[in-house]
Amino acid sequence: MYSRINYTMVGLFVLILGIGATIFGFWLARYGFEQKYDYFVLYFEESVDGLNVDSSVKLNGVDVGKVVSIEVVQNEPNKSRVLIKLKANTPVTTSMYATLKPQGITGLSYIDIAGAKEGDKILKGGTVEKPTIIPVKTSIIYQLQEKAPDIVNKLSNSMDKIDKLLSDKNIQNIEDILQNIKHITQRAKELEISLQNSFDDINRSVVLAADSIDRAGESFDSMSKELSKTAKDINQRLPSILSRFNRLSINLSDAVSSLNKSIKRGDYNLKDIIEPIRIDIDELSYKYKELADDLKNLTLNPSKALFGGATIPNGPGE
Repeated sequence: MYSRINYTMVGLFVLILGIGATIFGFWLARYGFEQKYDYFVLYFEESVDGLNVDSSVKLNGVDVGKVVSIEVVQNEPNKSRVLIKLKANTPVTTSMYATLKPQGITGLSYIDIAGAKEGDKILKGGTVEKPTIIPVKTSIIYQLQEKAPDIVNKLSNSMDKIDKLLSDKNIQNIEDILQNIKHITQRAKELEISLQNSFDDINRSVVLAADSIDRAGESFDSMSKELSKTAKDINQRLPSILSRFNRLSINLSDAVSSLNKSIKRGDYNLKDIIEPIRIDIDELSYKYKELADDLKNLTLNPSKALFGGATIPNGPGE
């Protein structure tokens, strides 16, 4: 009786212990090792084709979470609402944005979060009921798809214009223009060479002219010095010459006067013979006076007497 009771108690204890261990294991598996997540929501205006539930969410290429749900916004059918969960304390900042990117050549897509800036604040995560919004930036593929029609139209228009530009007529015109440009360039080169030669000739002429002017200046300086020296000599000698001519003129005048008086008194009967001589003497006296005047002018203005020029008017009483 005693042994039977002990076996029953031991069996019951083992059963209760096993059930408790099983319950604890389930609890530990569900709650003890469960990863904590922060929830965020994204609103895409582009197609989310290739994105599925449990698709990866990466931060700068590192797996940090998964896609929880994908649905169309009820009031805005052109938008898609994507709920994601990120590991707790994932450093998402206020300036970051989400982008849809293709995953290789599989046709699948994943969400990449990037765009952190230095000094940004950490964006606090939310719950499933109230997730935090992360801004979305349109992917390059979507931008290309959106702009593809415009790009194709522009390319088509460009090709049409290129076809028109490269028509046989325009090609011939371009060839004519190039030929004319070649001819003009050749003529310009010849003109440049001709101008260069002309400039060289002008430079040589200017150099020769400068040399001639220098020599002429030296000649004029030498001539001026000679003229100055001659004028100085004339100025030194002229007073004595004038004095002699003046005395000679006075003597001749006296002689002529005395001769006229003698002839008038009849002292000589040689009136008819001396009369021509008297006329010659008068002319000689006049010429001596002219010579005296010329020498006087030479003294006053040597350059005029040698090279000619305007006549200097006589002063008062001259």
